[in-house]
Amino acid sequence: MVYDGTEQNSNYESFAGYYDLFYSPTKDIDFWLDVAQEMGSPILELGCGTGRLILPLAEAGYTVYGLDVSTKMLDTARKKQEKQPDISENVTLTLGDMRDFSLPCKFNLIIAAVSAWWELHTPEDRLKAAQSALNHLKEDGSLIIDKALYTKKDLQGYRFKILRHIGTIALESDQSLSCFEADTFDEKATTHNRKKIFFLDRVSASGQIERQVFQFVFSYIPPDQMLEELEQIGFREITMYGGYDRRPFDMSSESNERQIFVCKK
Repeated sequence: MVYDGTEQNSNYESFAGYYDLFYSPTKDIDFWLDVAQEMGSPILELGCGTGRLILPLAEAGYTVYGLDVSTKMLDTARKKQEKQPDISENVTLTLGDMRDFSLPCKFNLIIAAVSAWWELHTPEDRLKAAQSALNHLKEDGSLIIDKALYTKKDLQGYRFKILRHIGTIALESDQSLSCFEADTFDEKATTHNRKKIFFLDRVSASGQIERQVFQFVFSYIPPDQMLEELEQIGFREITMYGGYDRRPFDMSSESNERQIFVCKK
């Protein structure tokens, strides 16, 4: 993760204990395992969070490094790692900023999965992160960035909308914890910032509700702008996929499900 303000930083530190309970997507795991099989170790994940992706890669036998700027996210990842001592030698977790990091080795594969690249709110931040990644790639290594895709139709009139009830879990003493997710998007803003808001409601046995609110700002970057920024860094070849099935990305179509950039050194 990357934080441009103390509020976002604080929210990630506070949300770390809830992340795996309510927000741990798995539909991309097979894609990354397939990519890892093609490219081999070592692998670095930027914004590794609680280890959602690096631990399955380590279980598959790959040597993986995880970089994140959240101490508590990394603490959660380490606790999960400790429960799997057979993979401990395969995992190295490092506190650091993806815009400016220095690690002791170079990588066959560097990953920015799900929303990691959205944490970079300015072109300058994204260029710094891409340059740092390029500096840490072996020859013929690849930086792969996976991002959700929003079409103009998705964003038109998108003001404030409760997207979904993510889930409810039972706690001790007849309490429960429910998580809801909402989004705001200012279609007139030049930065295309999207704010994701999590509401965590702790409900006591008597029905009393205690609410916590966590807000995170992500920057939506259109595919053509992303491509232009990555080309500035000097990657030898950039391939775009429109989904985890590796369908070619079609700039003129709305059939794409993701925007995945494979940037080869």
